[in-house]
Amino acid sequence: MARAVESTRGVDVLIIDDQSVMRALIRDFLQSSLTNLTIADAPDGARGLKLVTERRPRVVLMDINLPAENGIELAARIKALRPGTQIVMVTNLEGSAYVERALAAGASGYVRKDKIYSELLPLVVRALGAAPPHGDLTGDE
Repeated sequence: MARAVESTRGVDVLIIDDQSVMRALIRDFLQSSLTNLTIADAPDGARGLKLVTERRPRVVLMDINLPAENGIELAARIKALRPGTQIVMVTNLEGSAYVERALAAGASGYVRKDKIYSELLPLVVRALGAAPPHGDLTGDE
């Protein structure tokens, strides 16, 4: 089974959520379903953005409500910084206005937290397929 990595190498998936239980749940679910994933996580937007810069994740799974940060605004910043990064919003918030704003900010998917087990995996697989592999990313190496 894959484990979260601590090095400065690239990662496949970055989970940004202020709830440690939710980060662990998503990480464990993905690792049990997809082998050989490298996963990192962050409890807030500032650390998440730092990891996006340092670790260049292929996919970011992110909550909308983050401490001192709005996940939709952070999604737009991540897309400006790393256009090839795929972003999936994972949140308790529902409603077409949230979905529309997230997609306009550059998210490629949106999953409510109560639907993780039924809807997240196909979105992550699709996002990993759409994201450039490590080393083919644009920007400084």
